[in-house]
Amino acid sequence: MSCKYTCLVLLGLALSSQVAIGQTEQIWIAGAGGGVAFGVNEDRSRPLVPLERIEAVAFNSVVPGVSPEFGIGYSVLRSDNTGNAFDYKTQLIVPDLRFRFSPLTTPEWFPYIYLGGGIVIYNVLEVPRAASGEARLSDAAPFFTCGAGLSHQLFEKIGIDLNFGPSFSMTDDINPVHDGKNDGWWTGLLSVYWIF
Repeated sequence: MSCKYTCLVLLGLALSSQVAIGQTEQIWIAGAGGGVAFGVNEDRSRPLVPLERIEAVAFNSVVPGVSPEFGIGYSVLRSDNTGNAFDYKTQLIVPDLRFRFSPLTTPEWFPYIYLGGGIVIYNVLEVPRAASGEARLSDAAPFFTCGAGLSHQLFEKIGIDLNFGPSFSMTDDINPVHDGKNDGWWTGLLSVYWIF
């Protein structure tokens, strides 16, 4: 092999290794934010309630465009206190693992859909008059979630994230009136995040 071809091969290997090193450098994103949630259960009033959440995202760590997200949320779902037998109030602590999927792989603009699941830890603070005698008023249950979002890097180390979607629990006890359907909730969240 001539010197010319050897130099081209070595240059190609050097460039390839630089690209590989650049792709393996891990970007972490940590965020905190607030938003709104409402319960989907036997009570039909569904008022919006405050939601708080913190999260950490290992950006593009599975493959480019796939990012795991670890988070924990807090809210208190409730009815509108209309005086009906379904009125309730339940505190939720919600740790979860989500996967963000996006066609774009830079944090500057990152539209995504997410799928995931976790454990909803709930405590019924106000028991409805029509509550089932078999209901567990304080327990934990699996749940699944999905939705869509958009992250945007505003500055070198700071960005914002907006997402929304439903969550589906594997319990009918978040509102302890039983109708044979598992309870759930919707969330909308705006977070500020830091890039490490």
